[in-house]
Amino acid sequence: MRNHSVLILLLALFLATPSDADMFLVKTNDGPGFATPDEAAEVLENGIILTFNALAALNVDGRILVGGLPVGTRTIYLIVEAPSHDEVDRMLRDLPAWGVFSWKVVPLQSIEGRAAMGREILASLKAGD
Repeated sequence: MRNHSVLILLLALFLATPSDADMFLVKTNDGPGFATPDEAAEVLENGIILTFNALAALNVDGRILVGGLPVGTRTIYLIVEAPSHDEVDRMLRDLPAWGVFSWKVVPLQSIEGRAAMGREILASLKAGD
């Protein structure tokens, strides 16, 4: 009986499908380094600044909830709200620096959703299911 309850708990907590999420944690790698000042100027002008402008516009539109770069790094972190994985993919592919970075996208479950799941599991455990 106890093993059954633990199994229910583990399944509920860890097998939530990514398609249930509407928030996504997006992270890049450290981005490009530059061999010369001229190369740095070209990449900044034709890619990075344009990308920051696009990210700022997505933030104003509400598609990016919050984002930033750890001080001293070239890594970008974003919390994105989107109806699907495909929409996040399209959004990232539209960025000028899409091909410069490697992107990692992690679906997030809302705190409210996880709390509701926890209450359901607790009720099931107390009922002896």
